Amino acid sequence: MLEAVRMSVPVENPKNEEVRKLSPSKLKKIRELSSKTLGKAGSDNYRQKLVFDLLNAVKAKDQDRFLWILLRALNAHIKDNPEAKRLASLLGEAFLSSEADFEKVAYSVILGIMSGGEN
Repeated sequence: MLEAVRMSVPVENPKNEEVRKLSPSKLKKIRELSSKTLGKAGSDNYRQKLVFDLLNAVKAKDQDRFLWILLRALNAHIKDNPEAKRLASLLGEAFLSSEADFEKVAYSVILGIMSGGEN
């Protein structure tokens, strides 16, 4: 009988990119900026729909859709709000850092929105 041979194969990084981990302080900053920027945006119904759409994107592990929904919402506030610009910048860094951190970033954003602008 043939026995399966277990081999340890290192995970390859085809683009030789440096994988950076997100620090807890950066996740906290993302949550705070999400709260300040989108926590009081529009009506309660608008925020409920936004959170619902974002949660569906997370459940489907669809980073592109999550980012598209979020950037569309941020776009309405970026002109008058420097914190919206800071959030967009942080999100750009976070989504470039590692796909493994997607859920952490996504839930930080969603919790910020759900907090209703309160820290």
